[in-house]
Amino acid sequence: MKDSITGYILVGGESSRMGQPKGNLKLKGLSFIEHLDACLNHFCEKIYLVGNKEDYDHLGIERIKDQRLNIGPISGMQSALNHSSTDWNFILSCDIPTLDSDTLNHLIPRRNSKFKAHILKGKFGLQPLIGLYHKAILNSIENQIYKGDFKISNLLKRVSIEEVEGLGGKEVLNINTKEEYKRLRDEFEN
Repeated sequence: MKDSITGYILVGGESSRMGQPKGNLKLKGLSFIEHLDACLNHFCEKIYLVGNKEDYDHLGIERIKDQRLNIGPISGMQSALNHSSTDWNFILSCDIPTLDSDTLNHLIPRRNSKFKAHILKGKFGLQPLIGLYHKAILNSIENQIYKGDFKISNLLKRVSIEEVEGLGGKEVLNINTKEEYKRLRDEFEN
């Protein structure tokens, strides 16, 4: 069942370690972004890409621009929440091809609690770009950016968050380098 949640996939990074736009990389015949779009589509009426580059326009997913440049993913979060007309919003990075809809579904029932963000926690710690965020944190993001602090980890210290353990020990992998991508393909396609 689709809910009053909007989905945002952040695509504004440089992909410098990968050497090409990470969201266009493929796993099992789908680009990373197509996979994330399919996962979000179970729950979200609207899904948007957030970033200024046209690298993903061929996918046909509406793109909104980052409001600020060169300050990292906090700009994408600000742009997404400023754009959103829903209280709750999935904010995902584009480099997480092992994320599944079950993991996203695990976050949804938590949204009416006292917390303003529900963030996946894996064995390597919090994954702030796999989260369900309330629009109410937009003011905290804007204040932090105004002060010149662009670290999402600092934002998470200022707002009420719930750290949500992944399902059944499944780890969601961020793919940042060619070597990580090769290992991913070797594991999932062979």
